[in-house]
Amino acid sequence: MPTPSGHDTPRRTVHVIDRSGWGTSGAYPAIRALTLIWACLTCQGPRGIPQKHRFHEDGDWFTCDRWDNPCGHVDMYVSVLNESRKG
Repeated sequence: MPTPSGHDTPRRTVHVIDRSGWGTSGAYPAIRALTLIWACLTCQGPRGIPQKHRFHEDGDWFTCDRWDNPCGHVDMYVSVLNESRKG
């Protein structure tokens, strides 16, 4: 996606929680690596800087990325998974 200046918007690979298959064939949520256009889907401003987030769930420890967008819009994991699937 080009920016108004004509440059391509940077992409970034992050790791997010995918709970879509949880309770079916997988016992735990999956951590997925996604490469996203690093712009807010709501306002096209820059997304925040990803930071590792370690959490405990159902007896295991997982690590994913989380970020706070400077614009204040929130990227939900399910939304970025759908964004990634759309290409």
